[in-house]
Amino acid sequence: MPSEDLRSLARSGATMVIHLGAHRIEQIASELADNYGEDCPVAVVAFASRPEEIVVRGTLKTIVELVHAAGITKTAVVKHTLTSTGTRRRVLLLGGTGEGRVIASRLAGSADLEVVTSLAGRVRDPRWPEGEVRIGGFGGAEGLSEWLSANDIRAVLDATHPFAARITQNAFDACLANSVPYAMYRRPPWREQLGDTWLPAHDLDHAADLVPTLGSRAFLTIGRQGVSAFDRVKSVSFLVRSIDPPSGTLPPHAQLLLARGPFDIEAEVDLMRTHRIDVVITKNSGGEQTYAKIAAARQLSIPVIVVERPPIPATVPAFDTEAEAMDWLTAFGRGTAL
Repeated sequence: MPSEDLRSLARSGATMVIHLGAHRIEQIASELADNYGEDCPVAVVAFASRPEEIVVRGTLKTIVELVHAAGITKTAVVKHTLTSTGTRRRVLLLGGTGEGRVIASRLAGSADLEVVTSLAGRVRDPRWPEGEVRIGGFGGAEGLSEWLSANDIRAVLDATHPFAARITQNAFDACLANSVPYAMYRRPPWREQLGDTWLPAHDLDHAADLVPTLGSRAFLTIGRQGVSAFDRVKSVSFLVRSIDPPSGTLPPHAQLLLARGPFDIEAEVDLMRTHRIDVVITKNSGGEQTYAKIAAARQLSIPVIVVERPPIPATVPAFDTEAEAMDWLTAFGRGTAL
């Protein structure tokens, strides 16, 4: 709408729907912020009603970065009820997991909570949660502490990956420094079952030591981080699977397979047979998305090196169901938290 003045229209305080505005998102956000304020909620919907639909939610302050990160350049609608957040309490959800997306989705329409989901930005094509999203690190515990204070965060729920130890420690320290309530959601770990042959490893270096004692063709499924711990293992051929290319050096004899779960048992069995896998290495991440490799290894009588989870901070409330985690956050929105 080149002939229309957004600043003049915004003075009405009404809800706006701006079609085909993604390519001018910087200008739109800047002009609307003058009247609605930078904290005003806004959404950008790309490819609406199509299978590839993308919905990005944020504020007029954050939406430009989020739209660029999502790769949205056209076929999009900028819309939302552009009103202030009122009395809703802001809470931070440290996400990046499927369960984090579920929690964000179920709380997106809360009348009491304004949920901000933070993604580390380490996955090249992340799955977007509903609601406001920020991407990238905070700059350690000190940076997160400053961000919590500047954004009036009332509580923090850590729903990151069970092996995101640094993020968890930084969040715990920042919340402690700001007297902000902090809790964790952790999906239940996998448990060894009848027919499994598990060898526990206390960290990735320990796992690398174990591999040559168990086989010569290894299936390494620990994600993109930490693969370099195995670059000293020269007597084993590795099939390395991750969503994005690993951040470190690969083992000398390695084949890289880029794939995103969920995986099914039949396909995992076929993969292991095709590559003549005789040992599997995995983190005990828990969940259903990647459990098929555990079941496949059981079916083929292949030993599995299972890297144990890092410890969580003592005295922290920890939940293993999404409902419990949502109840904890909801209590802060309603002012009934103990």
